[in-house]
Amino acid sequence: MILLVGASASGKTALSAFLRKEYHFTKTVTYTTRKPRMNEVNGVDYHFVSNEVFKDMEKNAEFVETTFYNGNFYGSAKSDISDNKVLIVDPSGLLAYKSLKNPSIVSFYLEANEETRIARMKERSDTNVCIRARLENDKNVFTAAIKKECNYIVETDAKTLEEIAKEVLKKYKDIIRLKK
Repeated sequence: MILLVGASASGKTALSAFLRKEYHFTKTVTYTTRKPRMNEVNGVDYHFVSNEVFKDMEKNAEFVETTFYNGNFYGSAKSDISDNKVLIVDPSGLLAYKSLKNPSIVSFYLEANEETRIARMKERSDTNVCIRARLENDKNVFTAAIKKECNYIVETDAKTLEEIAKEVLKKYKDIIRLKK
């Protein structure tokens, strides 16, 4: 399983989509208690469950991590850990997955300089207010200590998505081979 960590607009979502499309990785579908939005499909976008089901799963220690955001619970199931999966996590998710000490989980910190990240956020039509807020939040959340927790740091500034994907895949396969 590949974990992708990094600040806003570092390339996590684009890399995850590329790995799924070009290399047949699958997305880890997380659980949530929120209601589905229009066009969201249960089991594809999220596993939509009731508060009761979510709490039962939590009580039975079925989650690697859970969080409460905007009035809803979200969680990643332990049963979803497998090879050929890719998951974007925040620093607390990274630490939760690392605590499992599962050798098939390999984490990558995607790093891009602030200029690159601002340009990428503008390309996706983020407002200036949103961009400033993300940059400020990221300074507090994505620290040097979090980078050190990852198996690898991958610079994404001057590389194509294909180059980044090949680098990540090579390192992923190398570490999986060493751990088996």
